[in-house]
Amino acid sequence: MSSLSKLKKEWYKKLKDSGFNDIEKASGSIGRTQLNLKNRNFDQIQATQEYYSMARTFILEHKFNDERELYVWTRHSEGDSERTISSTMQSDGHEPLSRAEIGRKIRRLSNLMKLKYLKTGNNE
Repeated sequence: MSSLSKLKKEWYKKLKDSGFNDIEKASGSIGRTQLNLKNRNFDQIQATQEYYSMARTFILEHKFNDERELYVWTRHSEGDSERTISSTMQSDGHEPLSRAEIGRKIRRLSNLMKLKYLKTGNNE
């Protein structure tokens, strides 16, 4: 083992022991990040929780255009990224969409959801 390999192994161990979560994998791909609650205040955490709660309720109350749209929103409401949704659509039996198309659907549906639930300040 070369001195560079030894040094690299030593520092990776130090990082791991310190609790560092490296999202970049050895293959060069980026892994899923964990929600970083340390740098968020209570209001930000609460707003995120409320958003996803509304998103789950929206599934039951909104008439989606088609099954793909419902699939995208359901996965989004579970916290999945556009990248994850895009990469799993076909394996889950849906015609795939690009990440850009998924992003447009999420933004459109998010705006509709906010108009529905935030217009009066309550969920009536």
